[in-house]
Amino acid sequence: NRNIAANADLLGIRLDIPRIVVVSEIVLPNSPELQDLAAQEKYEKIASSMRKEIEQNKQQFLLAMGAKIISFFEGTSQHEIKKRLELINGMLEKRYDCRIISGIGTSANDVLGVKASFREAEVAYNLSRQLSSQKISLYSESDVRMLLGNIASKNRKRFVEKVFNDCTKEQTDEILHCLHCYMETNGYISKAADSMYNHKNTLQ
Repeated sequence: NRNIAANADLLGIRLDIPRIVVVSEIVLPNSPELQDLAAQEKYEKIASSMRKEIEQNKQQFLLAMGAKIISFFEGTSQHEIKKRLELINGMLEKRYDCRIISGIGTSANDVLGVKASFREAEVAYNLSRQLSSQKISLYSESDVRMLLGNIASKNRKRFVEKVFNDCTKEQTDEILHCLHCYMETNGYISKAADSMYNHKNTLQ
């Protein structure tokens, strides 16, 4: 912690203010492999533009690693950060013909809290990757999807296999399709039924 405090002091970064971590990914159309030079150059341009927007506040900063971006915002409200991010991401998506997906952690007041906010942002980001209709997700302990994201994939797989043990492949595929539509429409039965061309009573 002394080293962190010393480095923060050198950079002029205060450790006594609340921060929220955001994990984002830049998705290019027909995304080439990461080692592709043209893709790397585009990632760098987008990250540079995002940095200019975020670092207007001297207590905010950004780390870029290819398509992945980790941002540290000053603040306590996930919803305020989401509004700001929607403006920044929307502007960059239009300018660079890309898609940006993000996950937002909860507010933290110390180094350990920032680490926790980063882990939460990763969980929320992974949810955004799975839901094509939702480009920015907020971490919430009350969201079942977030809780599932914290369970090891092998344990999730084992659980799913037990649940569908007595189902045929066709039945399993049909149920998974229903669940996918339900999640894509943020839990609205009527919207999910419409997307499947079914009556909501049939889906229920």
